[in-house]
Amino acid sequence: MSVSTATTAAHRPATKPAPLDVPPPVEHDPELLVRSLADWTDVAPVEADDTPLPPRTIALGLAGYLALPVVGLLDAGGGPGILPSAIAPPVAALLLSVPSLVVGHQYLGLSASPRDLLSDVGRVFVQTGRLALGLVPAVGLYAATTGLGSAALIVSLLVIGVLGLELARRRLIRRERAAAVPSTPPTPAQRLRMVGLATAWATLALLIAARLGHTFVYSL
Repeated sequence: MSVSTATTAAHRPATKPAPLDVPPPVEHDPELLVRSLADWTDVAPVEADDTPLPPRTIALGLAGYLALPVVGLLDAGGGPGILPSAIAPPVAALLLSVPSLVVGHQYLGLSASPRDLLSDVGRVFVQTGRLALGLVPAVGLYAATTGLGSAALIVSLLVIGVLGLELARRRLIRRERAAAVPSTPPTPAQRLRMVGLATAWATLALLIAARLGHTFVYSL
């Protein structure tokens, strides 16, 4: 290579690489942020079972909430009000929190009917009651062999309550999605409002049950 050619190459300006097609940061696109948050908090669009529950199933669910405290408190002392204190948390949490769910749903202008919301919550309540009925033999055996039936009862009610509220929350979200018109699916903002409402309702119900459960524990 000659000297003149090397000198020209040395003084030639370096070519800049082509800019990459980088999408804007999420925080610069509010619509993308809402859509991402809705997708992250949403649940799978599974078809909900709307078959009416037979009276026998409803009776078994209600019996579970009564039989589990009765068996768990066989070895416990306390006054005559201890049994109602054990039954109160799940029942009161349902009765005191559902009105706020319906009012909030109507206030946000969502699509599902209040009757469907009540049906979904009631169905999950019956299902978890049947779960409580299935735990009766285990809690009774634990109370008879260890003398710690109250502890087994508290753990059982806690697990049933958390599981039931999460199932109800997911079912409410699916209900709202199914209620939307097929030609106009819900927007990410609408989906996010329903997720927030269902989560807030479940949190309220859990706080009510925890407050009444605190009273029950101190009554033992």
